[in-house]
Amino acid sequence: MRRLPGVLGRTNVGILMLPYIKLIWLKLSNDIQYVLNAKGSTPAEVMGIDYKSTLKPSLESFADEINKSSMEKLEELISLQQQSSEMAAKIEGKRNRIAALQSYIDEVEAQLNLLRKEMQ
Repeated sequence: MRRLPGVLGRTNVGILMLPYIKLIWLKLSNDIQYVLNAKGSTPAEVMGIDYKSTLKPSLESFADEINKSSMEKLEELISLQQQSSEMAAKIEGKRNRIAALQSYIDEVEAQLNLLRKEMQ
């Protein structure tokens, strides 16, 4: 029950209000739907006596899938950050090379201008 609020945030929770009857259901996936008893006062009454054998394994499986997906996304993020760092280093290297070439061009142009002035 402690993990249920976190999992509920990632599922479809619906409330259907009929005259005198209130149904609450959880739709965990296309395969799993679970109806809750809104009139219950204890977790066992709300969830039903068989929730541990039906709902709990599904919720744990769902949580495991979310954790696995989160780990895959984290690994992908780390890989992309490494690629980004490598690309940034390459770009910085190319900028430095361009700056060095521009400096060399400026120096050669200055020498060329000096030679032109001497020749005139």
